[in-house]
Parts: sequence; C-alpha cells; structure tokens
Amino acid sequence: MPRVRTRTVSTKVSEDDYALLKQLAGDLRVGEWVREVLFKAVLAERTAEAHRAILGELLALRKILLNLQFTVAAGEPVTRDRMLAWIEEADADKGEKARARLTAVAAG
Repeated sequence: MPRVRTRTVSTKVSEDDYALLKQLAGDLRVGEWVREVLFKAVLAERTAEAHRAILGELLALRKILLNLQFTVAAGEPVTRDRMLAWIEEADADKGEKARARLTAVAAG
C-alpha cells in the first residue's frame, strides 16, 4: 500500500534554477526527483555522522593502545592515573582527529 503524502515542503527557485532541476530530474517529475535527492542527502549525512563517531572511537583506542605499548616497551610502570590521563587525552581530540582524517580522504 503506497504511503499517502499529505504534507508539503517547498522553496522558491529562479527560472534558471528550475530549468536545471527539470533537466536533472530527467524522466521524473521535478517534485519526485527533489524528494529523492532530499532524502538521499539526509541519509548520507546521518551515515557520515556515524562514520565520524566510529572513526573517532577507533582513533582514541589506537592512541591509548600505542601509549600503553610504548610505555610497557620502555619498561615504565602503567599506573591507574596514567591510564586515566591517556583516556581523557584520547577522548578530548577524537572528534577533531576523525574530522581531519575524513576531510583528508575526501580531498583525495
């Protein structure tokens, strides 16, 4: 059973913009094409947010693990306070590091 569409979302565009949208829509009606593009964009952004979160956690874990390995390899003690500091440090910059990595990948 098809969903009944009862709500409208609209925007004003220039004649040139509309001509471009119509061309891009191809065989679809402009409204149908715009709906598809809008939902794809929203879902893509949600996916990108999830990727940023996952990558941030992986980078934080990597930072903690490498600090731990280098400390053990150097024969230094791994104290509770040291571990908590590494965790705090990793959590503090994980979002920025993930954004930077993803931006670098997107730039090619």
